[in-house]
Amino acid sequence: SFLGYAQFSSWKLVVDAATQHQDVPMLTLLASCYFGLSGQAALAKEAVEKVECVAPREAAYRTALEAVMVHGDLRKSYDLWVEVVRAYPTDLFACKFGQLMALLSGHGAGIHEIAALAKPEGPLAPYWH
Repeated sequence: SFLGYAQFSSWKLVVDAATQHQDVPMLTLLASCYFGLSGQAALAKEAVEKVECVAPREAAYRTALEAVMVHGDLRKSYDLWVEVVRAYPTDLFACKFGQLMALLSGHGAGIHEIAALAKPEGPLAPYWH
């Protein structure tokens, strides 16, 4: 792919990797997204709460996911995803999850607002390279 990411065939790969590599916070956070979106609220909450973040982006993801997975606050989660996208405008996952939070919270304009922030100012580079 253009940014150096490989497409995965299923969320099971993310969940399995998170189970095997519990020392990688981003994997656990992505697994939490899967659990939350698949109706496994208790697992989503547990995954978010056990993450110990080192990097600023991981901490921002954790805070945004905690807002929705632990506290059920869709709009707060949206606002936090906006902050992630402001800090990392090429983070498509943060943009798309923020759009989902906007949609689910009834904040239709937010879908476009967060997308407008996702404009890279410099050269494109993958997060992990």
